[in-house]
Amino acid sequence: MSQIQDVVSSYRETSEIQASAFAFATQFESQSTPQVNFPQDAVAAMFEAIMAAHRQRLPIRMVQFLPNLCFPIESSRDANGLRFVLWRPVLEFIQTEFHVHVEEYLCDGEVGLVYLHSDVAAITNLIYPTIEKSRLCNPFRREEAAFRVAFNSLCQVELELKEKAPEASKVVARIHRNWLPPDITSQNANKAAELQELASRVPSWAVDVCVRFLRQAESDEADNTRSLALASERVLASEWLAPAEEIAWRDL
Repeated sequence: MSQIQDVVSSYRETSEIQASAFAFATQFESQSTPQVNFPQDAVAAMFEAIMAAHRQRLPIRMVQFLPNLCFPIESSRDANGLRFVLWRPVLEFIQTEFHVHVEEYLCDGEVGLVYLHSDVAAITNLIYPTIEKSRLCNPFRREEAAFRVAFNSLCQVELELKEKAPEASKVVARIHRNWLPPDITSQNANKAAELQELASRVPSWAVDVCVRFLRQAESDEADNTRSLALASERVLASEWLAPAEEIAWRDL
């Protein structure tokens, strides 16, 4: 019972922080939906909200829920590129593949004011809207979960770009790989090899269950064993009465 109360309390606290952040941004009429082409007056309002949060030293948790943490400043464009405001995870993703000139870190490092060359800006425009949408639609309960939410969205961007922008998808894939710590990359490679070897020895229905489970876990952005358990229950329930399953149980 106490665990349920802790979860409810945590979600309530998160909702209150998010509401406070949106109320703060409303002072500057900064409530824009994540996109690439913002009107100039909207950019001015969003930038003023970021600067006010910086000056007032808003807590990082509150900064993380401001409506707009990533946007280009078109008025700064020159022959080579333009300035961007970028949320810290997005900035660090881009830095793994490109040189980024950081003019200033704001809000205790949670946001960066940067200058991007045109080619880097084009990739950034493909990446940040999905991450921004995920940040706002999936309120995370801990400050350190920010990168997990952003990283899951980066994987989604890679998949979405495979057909409509293959070259950009390759760049995002490199960012994906570069950001993973070497030990995690090695562990994932070993697990992938183990899964492939097991898949060659088990019935096809078992492989299907595993694939569905992994996809469900990914879509739920599961970050704990409880979420994974719920995902596995849904997958197993969908397969439990399948003919192949019934045959397998009779053989046992």
